[in-house]
Parts: sequence; C-alpha cells; structure tokens
Amino acid sequence: MFESSRIGLQLRNELPTSGIYASALTLAEIIAWCGRSGKNPQICLQAIKKTASIIDATALDCENAGTNFKTLRKAAPGMGMIDAIIYTQARNRGFELVTGDAHFKPFPGVRFIGKEK
Repeated sequence: MFESSRIGLQLRNELPTSGIYASALTLAEIIAWCGRSGKNPQICLQAIKKTASIIDATALDCENAGTNFKTLRKAAPGMGMIDAIIYTQARNRGFELVTGDAHFKPFPGVRFIGKEK
C-alpha cells in the first residue's frame, strides 16, 4: 500500500496488519495522484483494497464536513471538500488519519507522513 520510500517502509513496520480503513473517497484521490505521478492506478488501488477495509461516507459524515468546512479551510487554506469529508469520516469513527497530504497537518488525530517543508 505504501511506496518503497523510507517513510513508506517505516509505516509498513508501524501500522497494524489489520484494522486499517480507507475512505472510498480516497480511491478517487489515489487515482488522481497516480495520474500526476505516472504510476499505475490499478496497482495502487489493488494494494489499498488488499490492505484496508473501504468505508463509504455516510450522510452524517457529509453533513458534519459541510458544517465544519469553513473552520477546516481556515486552518488549512485550499483544503477541498473531499479532504474535509475524509477527515470527518476518520474523526466520526475515532480513527487516526495517516496521510502525506499537508492539508491535514493542522488537525488533531492526524499522523502526517510527508516531507516537512
């Protein structure tokens, strides 16, 4: 699921082998990232689906994200609605969000794995 980078290899050792969840919306984000990065989206999707249980966004997730969107964007300018829903899904379920997306850095319950700038 994670690239063969130093950070990816570290995460493979740190994360549990079960109980990993990914938002269905993350699948769209991964396909877009693969397109920008020249990677094969099917390989990435297969790895995510093999490793994580995919969870759909509920009406409550979407309502909460819409309610909190202004506050989230104030802390993370440029954050989009899909990221707000993904973050809200994790918070509503008490999950830690592990991400390399800098939009999530200011928020509690997030483990940022990207490069510090």
